[in-house]
Amino acid sequence: MEEIFLQKSKSIEVMLEQLTPEMIERIKSAIEIGKWPDGSSVKAEQLEHCMQLLILYEARTLSASERTGSKLKNCYSGSHSESEVILELRDDNNGETG
Repeated sequence: MEEIFLQKSKSIEVMLEQLTPEMIERIKSAIEIGKWPDGSSVKAEQLEHCMQLLILYEARTLSASERTGSKLKNCYSGSHSESEVILELRDDNNGETG
């Protein structure tokens, strides 16, 4: 699995075409538990690449309702478009510093 990330000469398009459903499940599992199927830890850079690859793969192959995280009610409200992002900033210090 890690070999797919080591092939720097390949374009992202070629990489996406080579992904199988089994590879996607291994990527999801690696993101979820922080380990590869062989038990080795997923490095921070690998985690970032896995998340980016999964997001891109799902955006190109799945409908919005089928994508990872689409059913999380706290992350997306049906009252807003997919392109609209709402951030709520909270001041845990009540304006105090320190």
